[in-house]
Order: sequence, then structure tokens, then C-alpha cells
Amino acid sequence: MGSIVTSFIGGIQQVKAQGEQAGFQSGVAGQNASIAGAQAQQAYHIGSTQAGLAQAKGSQLASTQKADYAASGVVANAGSADTVQLNTKAMADLDAATIENNAARQAWGYKVQQSQYEQQGAWDIYSGGQQQQATLLHTAAEGMSGLQSFGISTGGTKK
Repeated sequence: MGSIVTSFIGGIQQVKAQGEQAGFQSGVAGQNASIAGAQAQQAYHIGSTQAGLAQAKGSQLASTQKADYAASGVVANAGSADTVQLNTKAMADLDAATIENNAARQAWGYKVQQSQYEQQGAWDIYSGGQQQQATLLHTAAEGMSGLQSFGISTGGTKK
């Protein structure tokens, strides 16, 4: 009879440990999801900053071109000189758009990762609950079997 009680207590302890493990794993997944979310935000901010710098460099280059043309006696706001400056600004805008697009793709990757971690956390809780139920059923079945071996009725049908 003592072995039945010991088995029952062991089963209850195992259920508790399974719940704690599932909670821990879910917590780790939650922390990983938070980190991935922060990385996504950081990617957006870095991309925005780098895009602004690319546009500033393009504007600076166009201004330098304009000053160089003017210092050379070329009319800076007309003809080929003006076209070069407009192309420089257009290329700077394209560079900035490319940087922002790359940052958005990187951030999207982090957001996908964040979602996967969140799903993993939910799965950890679910599967932990399933393990707990299986352990409880197994412990109960062992207990009933043990009681029957001592000739104690477990509420089954009578013949």
C-alpha cells in the first residue's frame, strides 16, 4: 500500500515539474520574442538614419558639384551641369530608398522570428499541459491497478 502512495506522490511531483518546465520554456520563448521585436525596431531606426545620411551625402555632393562648376566659370543651374546635379540627387534618393527597403526587409525577418517565438511559447504551454494530463492519467491508472492488487474495489462494474 505504501508503494501506491509513493507512486501517487511521485506522479504529482512529476506533474508539478512538467508545469514548471513548460512555464520556463514559454518564458524563454517570450523573452526571445521580445528581443526579436526590439531588433526589428532597431533595424527600422538604423535604416532610417542611414537613409538620411545617404541623402545628406548626395545633397553635399550636388552642392560641391555646383560650387566646382561655378568656380570653373560654368553656369551651374543650366545644361549639363544642372543635369549632373539632378542625377546626383536622384542617385542619392535611390540609395536612400534602397537602404530603407533593406532595413524593412531585415525588420520583417525579425518580426517573423518574433512571431515564431510567440507561437513556440504557446506550444510549450499547450504541450506541457498535455504531458501533465498524461502523467495524471498514468498515475491514476497505476493507483487503481495497485488498489485492485490488494483486493480493493475501484468502482468498476460488479458481476
